[in-house]
Amino acid sequence: GTITFTKVTGGIQIVANVTGLEPGEHGLHIFENGSCGASDSITLGAHFNPEKMPHGAPNDSLRHEGDLGNLEAVENTITHVEWTDARLSFTGKYSIIGRSVVIDEGPDDFKTQPYGNSGDHVACGVIGIKKEEVPADTTGTLP
Repeated sequence: GTITFTKVTGGIQIVANVTGLEPGEHGLHIFENGSCGASDSITLGAHFNPEKMPHGAPNDSLRHEGDLGNLEAVENTITHVEWTDARLSFTGKYSIIGRSVVIDEGPDDFKTQPYGNSGDHVACGVIGIKKEEVPADTTGTLP
């Protein structure tokens, strides 16, 4: 599947379209490091947490910036969710570029420290910048 992050008024819009998850809730987190190649999670580092806050729910005032809540998967369907997170950015201290987004095997309970007791990782992707497509120039001049 894909998880897309787009800058919008009020923060970063997150749109997830994911297939192949077991039915039920799955924790969704952003980790410090952009590394999905290892079989363990050591190379991912911790949840993205520049303010050194406790783990929490996405709407809690005290939470990791990387605490994005849960995805609800239904058998044989595309899991689709979208929302805007005002605490994330593409620049500065709160930048998510180059970090990893991870889906866990179980639900985040939003209270167990430091990671929400959501189990092993079942999917991982590095957050990068998509190259915008330039329309073909039909006149022979550059746009």
